[in-house]
This record gives sequence, C-alpha cells and structure tokens, in this order.
Amino acid sequence: MDLMTQKKTIEFIYDIIEKKNSNISFVKYKPEKESFKLFEDSIEPLPRSTPEEQGISSKYLENFYNELKNIDELNVHTIMILRNGNVISEGSFKPYKTNMWHVTHSLCKSITALVIGLLIDDKVLSLNDKLVKIFEKKVNPIIFLKQKDITIKHLLSMTAGVSFNETGAVTENDWVKSFLESNVKFEPGTKFFYNSMNSYMLSAIVKEVTGRGILDILKERIFKYLGINKIYWEKCPKGIEKGGWGLYICPEDMAKLGQLLLQKGNWKGKQLISKEWVKIMTSKKVDTPIENCKYGYGYHVWIAGRKNSYQFNGMLGQNVIVYPDINMVIISTAGNNEFFPNCKFIDLIEKYFVKDFSLKEDILSKNNKDYKSLLNIENTLGEKNTNKKLKEKVKNFIKKNKNLEMFKEINKKYYKMEFSAVSILPLFIQALHNNYSKGLSEIGFFIEDNEFFILIKEGNNEYLIPIGFENTKYKELNINEEFYIIGCDGEFTTDEEETLVLKLRISFIETSNTRFLKIFFYKDEILTKWSEFPGMKLIMGGVSSLLSGEGKNLIMNKLVSKTNSEYITYKIKSAIEPEVKGKLKNKGGI
Repeated sequence: MDLMTQKKTIEFIYDIIEKKNSNISFVKYKPEKESFKLFEDSIEPLPRSTPEEQGISSKYLENFYNELKNIDELNVHTIMILRNGNVISEGSFKPYKTNMWHVTHSLCKSITALVIGLLIDDKVLSLNDKLVKIFEKKVNPIIFLKQKDITIKHLLSMTAGVSFNETGAVTENDWVKSFLESNVKFEPGTKFFYNSMNSYMLSAIVKEVTGRGILDILKERIFKYLGINKIYWEKCPKGIEKGGWGLYICPEDMAKLGQLLLQKGNWKGKQLISKEWVKIMTSKKVDTPIENCKYGYGYHVWIAGRKNSYQFNGMLGQNVIVYPDINMVIISTAGNNEFFPNCKFIDLIEKYFVKDFSLKEDILSKNNKDYKSLLNIENTLGEKNTNKKLKEKVKNFIKKNKNLEMFKEINKKYYKMEFSAVSILPLFIQALHNNYSKGLSEIGFFIEDNEFFILIKEGNNEYLIPIGFENTKYKELNINEEFYIIGCDGEFTTDEEETLVLKLRISFIETSNTRFLKIFFYKDEILTKWSEFPGMKLIMGGVSSLLSGEGKNLIMNKLVSKTNSEYITYKIKSAIEPEVKGKLKNKGGI
C-alpha cells in the first residue's frame, strides 16, 4: 500500500476501536445489497437420485453428517453432494435454507476466472497481456516501471505481488488507480501472494476491453444455459463488479458451476467453456503456504486432495469441491472461523471422500431403512428437538407457556440506551459493505397476536424483529437501503443471581454472519451484551499476529504509538463485543 492508503487504514482502525462508526468511511456510501425478493423466484433443479443408485451407501453419508454436526467449531449452513450429475444428498442447518442465495466471499474468484477464459477463447485476451498495456491511458512512466511485467497470468495465479490489497475497499474510491499506483513486492510470477484486488483487476480488465461487466457476460454465455436466475454481484464505487467477493448465489447453482467444470465446460451438449481453459484453469500453477492450502493454486482455483481435483473456496466456509476421478461435486455454505482450504471442514471432507473412500460403480441394493434415516438427518440438521412423540409435545407446551409468562414481565417496556455505535448489523458486514450505523438508541418489547417482538431503534431507523421461541421467525430488514433477511431465535433464562435474561440469535440468512444478543433485566435498567460470529476469535487472531512479531508493521506501530498494544486489543474487543446499558422509559412506544 502507498503511504496515503496506510494513513487512511490507521485512521479507519482507530475510528473503529474508538466507536466512531458514523463518520468512519473514506468511501462515499452507496446502497449495494439488493433484496432477494426482487429476483426471479424459479430455480431449475438438478436431477435427484438416491445415494445407492450412484454407488454410495446412505449409511455412509449419514455417518458423515453425524460427525459434521458434532464439530463445535464448524457452523455449516448448507451442504449438497452430487455424483454423476445427480444430487444424492442435501441438507441445511436451521435456520438456513438451500433455496435462498448466500454470499460466496472469495469463492466467486473462480467464477471471475471463467469470464477471463471465455475472453481468451474468443481471442479478446491472452494470458500474457500486460496490465500496463490494457490500462495504458491511466499509466504514467513511474507506474510503467513498477508494473511493466505484470500479466493476466500473474493476476490469475496470485503472483502479481502488488501491495494494494483488500484494505482499499474501505479506504479508496478508485481501486484501479490505487492498484496501478501501488508498489510491487517482488518480481511477478516468483511468489504466491493472495490478494483479492488481483481478482478485482481482472473484473476491471473485462470492463475495459469489452465495455461490459462480468455478470452481464456470465448471464449471456453461461448462466442462462444452467438455469441460474437468482444472482447478484456487488460493485465497486466506480460501478465494476468486485470480482473477488460480493457475489450472492443459491447453493444448487453453486453445484451447477462445479458440475459444469467437471463436465469440462459442456452442458447438455453445448460447449460453454473450452475444454482447454478448464484444464488450464484447474491445474497447479504455484505452490502455496501450507497454512493456506497443502496442494497449491491454479488460475483462481485451489488444488484439492484427489487426483486432478480442485475447489472454489471462499472464506468462512464457502466451497465448491470437484473430484473428477469419482465424478463428484460437494458444495457448502457456512459461517466458520476459517479463511482458507486448509481447515477442519476440508479435513472432514477429505476423511470421508479422499482418504478412506471406497466407491462402487455398480448400483447398490436399495435400502429403504438407511435412506429414510439419511433423509431424517438431512431434514433436522440444527434442530434441538427432533422427537415428535407426546412427551416432547408436552415439554414444548410447557416451554412455550413459560416463555409467554416471562415475556409478560417485559411486555410494553421501552428503554433509552446510553450512546453506543453498536448496530443490529454485524460489524463484519458493516465494514464489508461500508454500511455503518449511527448507533443504537432505544430498545422495546411487546406482544401482539401471541407473537413476540423486539423493537430496536438506530438513528432514524426502527427495526421490528419477531422472536421465535420454538421455531425461527424470519423478517427482511431495510438497513440504510440495503436489504437483509434475518432469522431470529429466542430463549429465556436466568443468570446465577436469578436475573431474567433474554438470549437472541439473529442470523443474517444470506451471509456468513450471526448476531448474538443477551439482555439482562433489572428493576429499571437493562444491560445488553452484543457479539457476532464469526467475529471475536477471527479478528483477534489477526490483531494478535500484527501486535506480535511484526514490530516493523507501519500500521500497527502507528496505532500502538497512539496508545499501547494492550489498550488496542481491549478496545477492539469492546468494539466487537460491546456492552450497552439502558434505562426504562415511560410505557408507550419508542
């Protein structure tokens, strides 16, 4: 990064830890996130089959799900397994749904590479095209000397070495200009340096040479043939798709893209992408750090653990894994504390589908008992109570009435909150979308038609959120003209001092993020404790690495000079997991 971007980054981090969110951004805010409801409601499904019909036992898959459920560190949202082009297993952990789109994070880098492949096939681009030549109108002599050797090949393989990285998304308005003016850390092509801005520049290249966005090209050349209709891609401040992140797509459509590559670019007899590009794109080009991936990197794809296998990977658990030798595709969406393919989820996938996996090419004998058991576990992932017997119904009835009685204690009570920058929107999403809150101001509770509600006021915005105590309640929130579908689950409990506590889990269904809220009720006051997942562990791990062993890091040195490292750690923790008090107001409305 250049000195100005570093300075802005310092100010940005400092404003976060000092809770100055309302005036934090250097980038002019423009609503990006569209409403899921605006998009076509149809989906063209893949064919379905029993596992046995494709040579895999239902019991084997059930064992996989049982182990997946029992790994506490994993927060998987959806999963789908294909063999021979057939969906043989699919499940979603409550409250997530397979028929709703999900953010892909860096997984979409692989989809950006598909567009580059299309243009290479069309002879519009070549792998050896130089960045400075494509953007020659924006290149001065100094830039030319710095970046004269960078090619499309280097951007695709993450070997460009340009220092301008993801931080630019929250500090700069012109990402192309900032990238072109940035320093180069090493000779292009000699080292792996993961940088999402490489992917953005590929998207910008497409726009520069064709005048069209990558999503427009994908819709025309690929998506319409695959029946992918529910699709959205965020854009940079200059109106270019972000390329390396910001894509929302349904899990089944993710699986279609994996199946397309498994079929070497052919779909229902039509060659959508050349076999040559699929082979080039999915073969190893560079070694990667072991902490990222054990197998290396291709052209915007990670190499996987079976012969000729590969995967699209996005942080926090978004995956499309392709195993050509066994004709399988596995996809996942999630909210894990994981950045790269070298992680616990992929370890589990490899345990079941790489290391000890035996495949029968013949159709296995039909086993209705095992198949029904598999369907049951698929349909109840994430549920606490799956037993529908009378004793469970009685237990739920008692619980429901207890919740009603406890909620009556807080019904029609409204609280004025002390000043805080905290928002219903997780801080992770705020930073990613440049969508910051003016701060929580009031909270209220009421019952209407036997439904439970919490009312949250931030600035001029009011969010009316239904609370589900037995089943998740869903609602679309308009947060500064961006639209987010949430699912809210509630539970009443008491602390060790018998103080009434309302625990809420607010899942942002289209994203990897979940907001947790604990509200402690005292005589005339409440104490709210906020947290998010992924959040504290993920962010503090990064902060700790910056504060230790990186003494020459300019950004952290500057921050430390303002205060000290312990104070920074404390302040970041309080920004991610704030505690805010509120005083009881007169009864009425907010």
